[in-house]
Amino acid sequence: MDLFARGLNLASLLLIVGATAIICRGNCEPGTPIPAVAPTTAADPTDKPSKPTKLNELNKLNEPNKLSEPNEAMTNYAAAIKSAWDDLRAGKFDAAKATLATTDESLRSVEYSFILGRLGQSATDYVAANIGRRLLPASGRVSEVLIAADSNHAFIAGQTATLSVIDLTGKAEVQSIVLDPENAQNAEFYVTTLAATGDRARVVAATTAGSVYVVDGREVKLQSSFSAGDQPITSLAVSPDGAFIATVMKADQVVLWKADGTKVAELGKAMNFGRPVAFSHDSKFVGLGGMSRIEMFDTATGAAAGELGGQSPYAMALAFSSDGKFMATGSRGSSDKSVYLFDRGSGKRLHQISEHSRGINNVSFSPDGRRLLSASSDGTIRLTDTQTGAPVWTVDTGKACGSGCFSPDGRWIAWSSAKGAEAIGPILPK
Repeated sequence: MDLFARGLNLASLLLIVGATAIICRGNCEPGTPIPAVAPTTAADPTDKPSKPTKLNELNKLNEPNKLSEPNEAMTNYAAAIKSAWDDLRAGKFDAAKATLATTDESLRSVEYSFILGRLGQSATDYVAANIGRRLLPASGRVSEVLIAADSNHAFIAGQTATLSVIDLTGKAEVQSIVLDPENAQNAEFYVTTLAATGDRARVVAATTAGSVYVVDGREVKLQSSFSAGDQPITSLAVSPDGAFIATVMKADQVVLWKADGTKVAELGKAMNFGRPVAFSHDSKFVGLGGMSRIEMFDTATGAAAGELGGQSPYAMALAFSSDGKFMATGSRGSSDKSVYLFDRGSGKRLHQISEHSRGINNVSFSPDGRRLLSASSDGTIRLTDTQTGAPVWTVDTGKACGSGCFSPDGRWIAWSSAKGAEAIGPILPK
């Protein structure tokens, strides 16, 4: 009887193990299965199990991380910046200068330089309204703005078939490039989003028709185009080296392409409310948001390469710093409107920034990586110190902000909103 019981227990154990293996084979793989780019071969039974990649090891970092304590020095610096900013707008130049002089030199960044640059102008040349400069596109509404490689011009995606080019200094007339002449008068055809290479040498525009256009960012000439499908493209990213493009189509696939339009892989399914996509600083990985964690994929093959982040519900904005140190996400859920900052190397969460009152639509790092810009539906553009997580500067635009960016030289900040495209600068005179 004892032997029979042991045999029954062993059989039950084997049955449970077998059932578990079947369940996990269908549901326990992280992320969405990726179609193979090249034919696969059967695994050699003598092969040893492969070691997890560094990114996969980051999946183990699920325990909550203690956030940094409030930094008194940065809090004082931010208060001084706000005071100087208010004085500048009120025309109290001496007071603004005196306040700036009290700030800690080690904490100064773009916002300090911007105010100092403005104070360097004579009182007769100073016009408070010019602090926020509205940039009108050639025609139509604005969906996104991107500052060009020379840091003196901005590309504006209006809701037409035209990509507008604006001189930030106001010294030249508006230029434009018609991406698709056949749809120039088609109200349903327009540019939905913009992206650029790390040096802004190439600007990529995506449309409601699923088309992708690559434009020379310096000569403002159309270089090439390809069709990503027949659905509107809601999100777009270009690798810093310009070799890859990632597209997110409404209620369709997220696809990784080579710059010439050759498909590398389908990375997953898009969602009705969109999914953000961004490339790592070295162009080796592409990240896909939308849920609590960021799915990472190898750009060379499209293969899954683990996950990053966590504790960030509905990551609807995503960015990697150009120095490779940070990853930022922004939430747009009903219960969370926070910006999250992560260490790119370890995957640990460094800061939760809960300054916005509505959802986050865009996050972007300054060229030096010291500031994180967040654009929100609450109508504010906020700058956060990446080292401390402390708020540094806020610009209230009055309308929901859809995108925001720095110029390559850090002298301008631009954003798109329901009012159109706007910019402040120059932060520092050349």
